[in-house]
Amino acid sequence: MKIFSQSIAVVAVSILMTACANHAATSTTPTAQVEMYTSLQHRQCEPDSGLTLTEIVQRLQQAQIQVKRASVGSDGRMYAQVCGGADGKIAIVTIPQSQQKQAAALGFQPYSQIR
Repeated sequence: MKIFSQSIAVVAVSILMTACANHAATSTTPTAQVEMYTSLQHRQCEPDSGLTLTEIVQRLQQAQIQVKRASVGSDGRMYAQVCGGADGKIAIVTIPQSQQKQAAALGFQPYSQIR
């Protein structure tokens, strides 16, 4: 009887391990993504200067780059307050890592470099 119950335990564990292995093999893994940035080219005291976030996203989409997220941020640098001077506003986009080189060719840089 003891050997029989041990055999059942071994079979049960084997079935559970097989189920877990099959589940891991069939689960989908998310596509690796990367955050990239580019200057919005805004100038102080010039509210209509530079690019909009929509224009940046459209530029990427025209290059067949899939934009997952987009936001406006800052490059983290300090700028003197002077009309016509840069203000440090940047567009931050999240794209598939596989398209990073394409975005770099358009002037985008990894956001991790300025964090």
